[in-house]
Amino acid sequence: MPGNSADFGQAVADRIAAHEREQAARRSWRIAVGVTSLAFLITYLGLLFVVRVTEPFYLIVNLLSITTGLCGFIVFRAYELPTILAELPRLSDQDRCITLAAIEPIRAELLATALPSLGLTRSREQAVALDDDELVRRLAGLQRPNWRKIAPACFVAWLIVVSTAFVGIATYRPEHGVSLIERLQGHKPAIDQRWSPKW
Repeated sequence: MPGNSADFGQAVADRIAAHEREQAARRSWRIAVGVTSLAFLITYLGLLFVVRVTEPFYLIVNLLSITTGLCGFIVFRAYELPTILAELPRLSDQDRCITLAAIEPIRAELLATALPSLGLTRSREQAVALDDDELVRRLAGLQRPNWRKIAPACFVAWLIVVSTAFVGIATYRPEHGVSLIERLQGHKPAIDQRWSPKW
């Protein structure tokens, strides 16, 4: 236990603030993924109905929308185990006491949400009923990929794929056509010299 109650109270407040920041980041990432996926879908519909592209190549924008939507799964996994719980088994007795005090006001909701999702309990009720020692024991035995490290790597890969795709989309020139960049510059498609009336 810290030297005095003021130190203890400040340490608890710091843990609570850190947890709230993490939850805000989780909400922000989920919104960002959803909005980006929707933006790709709107872009695809714009190409289809406004620009009136017909080449199957532009389906890649729709695929980007679907892929981005699936990134929500990675965001969920990255934040599925809150740091305030993940760190419990590794803490000293003093720091563990601080963390347990920090989660006390939200303990029921936090455990009921996280533990069944992680397969550590069968039900929300069982999760809420765990005592501190059993909670720490189950968290210590949890085996799962390190999604907090996987997620940034996936984000970088996603950025590379999306950047490459957009360059390809902007510069792709269909046969007897012009690229999207050229369309924006006012260029008109070339006339297909091989075309002739069918009569």
